[in-house]
Amino acid sequence: MDILIEFILNLLFEGAFMGATDRRVPKPIRIIFLVFLALIYGVIIAAVEIIGLQLISEGKTAGGILVLLCALAVAALVVWGVISERRKQLEKIRKSLNDRRQGGSF
Repeated sequence: MDILIEFILNLLFEGAFMGATDRRVPKPIRIIFLVFLALIYGVIIAAVEIIGLQLISEGKTAGGILVLLCALAVAALVVWGVISERRKQLEKIRKSLNDRRQGGSF
């Protein structure tokens, strides 16, 4: 059962990510995929932050700070991944434009 759930979630997230970054997908659908992914990651980060704040309020300050740092690390990784993917796309577009100018591809 765990494998099935993992497969479905993997398919859902990977499909949404590929659809959100593929230029062949219509723009409104890409925006829907991006909003979906942003909401999912936002909920995950918010849940971890709530857990961290709850630990701090219970007096477990060290554990709460550690959990909050994990939430910050996850948020930073998501932002870094988005920036990295955008740079790859821009480089691909630049390369394609340079090839067209030079007459290298049809």
